[in-house]
Amino acid sequence: MQGIRIIITTRKNHVAALAPPTRRLDLKPLSNTHAFNLFCRITLHDDECPKELEQCATSILARCLGLPSAIVSIGRLLSSGPHTCDFWGRMYYEARNELPDNDIMRAILEPSYYDLSEDLKNCFLYCSLFPEDYQFSCESLVRMWVAEGFVLSRGNHTPEEVAEGNLMELIDCNLLLAMQNDEQGRVVSCKMHGILRDLAHAVAKKEKFHFTNDYYSLTRMKRDTVRRLSLCRWYDERIIKFRFPHLRTLVSLGTVSSSTATLSSILSESIYLTVLELQDSEVTEVPESLGILFNLPTLYWLAAHQGEVTP
Repeated sequence: MQGIRIIITTRKNHVAALAPPTRRLDLKPLSNTHAFNLFCRITLHDDECPKELEQCATSILARCLGLPSAIVSIGRLLSSGPHTCDFWGRMYYEARNELPDNDIMRAILEPSYYDLSEDLKNCFLYCSLFPEDYQFSCESLVRMWVAEGFVLSRGNHTPEEVAEGNLMELIDCNLLLAMQNDEQGRVVSCKMHGILRDLAHAVAKKEKFHFTNDYYSLTRMKRDTVRRLSLCRWYDERIIKFRFPHLRTLVSLGTVSSSTATLSSILSESIYLTVLELQDSEVTEVPESLGILFNLPTLYWLAAHQGEVTP
């Protein structure tokens, strides 16, 4: 029909690839300048930003991925109060803590996350166990997903092959960012953008998928519901009194002191543990409780200092 045009939009690269190159337009995020101007117009109703607010505005925009929907959402939120760095910082912090129930995250991620299959959702949420800007080895991530039971063999494909397919699908959906490729062009490392991690972390907490660096929540809940626990740069040894009988994954990055008491207390009753990752740990001897973990196929141990770990 004359005058009719059909526009199809997608966030998936393999869908866009079905269109002829001459009819495909790859939309790019806003440049820093355009993002800043949009933020000022929405938040301040002006094209100019006061000097004292520029650094705060830049920090907020750094987490918006250059997406107009995210910038408009956070801009409207901040426009409702005083134009001070204290108010902006507080409101943005509260918005992040209320994920995924605020407009910012729904505008950015609902079309992507909620379209995933259940196994892909689990793989995506699992990545938020790790700190912001953490760079994953793709090989290690695949092994952890398999150890957790998120992926099973499918037809003639092994669980590892299925997990590799899941990884590439998350990258294809732009939910994970490819960081490094080998000589054959295969992705060997990836990471999760900070704002995506905020969403995944909030959904995981809401669904009790895992707990990270949250001592207060651990004191107020039934510890037998904890399946995955992340202690990243947390030296609080009060956790020594806790027991996690159904723990399946423990990620500890720069946390455990040279004493094995904290680690040993967690492991002593976690007989279902399938993934144990220790990085930058000061522990120099293997706790005896490690010997009872018969379900543990995946152990990553990277000491903070060069030297031997005493068996």
